[in-house]
Amino acid sequence: MLREAIPVRQRVTVCIWRLATGEPLRMVSKRFRLGISTCHKLVLEVCTANKTVLMPKYLQWPDENKMKQIKDEFKSITGIPNVGGSMYTTHIPIMAPKTSVALYFNKKHTERNQKTSYSIILQGVVDQNGVFTDASIGWPGSMTDDQVLEQSVFHQRATMGQLEDVWVVGGKGYPLMDWVLVPYTHQNLTWAQHAFNEKIWEIEKVGKEAFARLKGSTLSFKNCRLFLELAAFYIIYAS
Repeated sequence: MLREAIPVRQRVTVCIWRLATGEPLRMVSKRFRLGISTCHKLVLEVCTANKTVLMPKYLQWPDENKMKQIKDEFKSITGIPNVGGSMYTTHIPIMAPKTSVALYFNKKHTERNQKTSYSIILQGVVDQNGVFTDASIGWPGSMTDDQVLEQSVFHQRATMGQLEDVWVVGGKGYPLMDWVLVPYTHQNLTWAQHAFNEKIWEIEKVGKEAFARLKGSTLSFKNCRLFLELAAFYIIYAS
């Protein structure tokens, strides 16, 4: 006799609960009276559906009219014209992967916490309201910001001319490019360069605050170290 299919509402509920609380699967299993492997499968299935169905719908690069609005609002804040987004990266802790361990080793977090740390990287671009317009997820934690950018689909689109007349502002870890605007980093800056950096930092702050909200809204980021296979799905769902 075939088992009755698990209703869609329950599937989504299991996934949201797991992502929002970071509760161990064995506890989720007891709470919803489902097998541990079933709960694990449901989380993956719902996150995958969100990635393939909802992500293309809600995570979109702005069209011409929307981009004009973004540029105008960023300009009103800083006086810098043609800024179309604030770019930022963050590290998401994960359990040690079974393969390519060295690639995911996070030296900075290891030194700071005095404990071996592994991570994946999320690179994102947000508009003037902190809404994500692009995301690149899952890069190994040993990579630098400029390496992640170079490997991303976002970089490919830019080199193909799809970001014409648009500046994306990034931090000092990014290279200065035809479409990437970064702060001055050399010594003995002039007053004009200091003033420019302050404007850049105002735009950078929009990205930092958006990432802070993303992490703060998802308790599983704070309460558990995610497995590599699940981490990218969690981030997509949370965004």
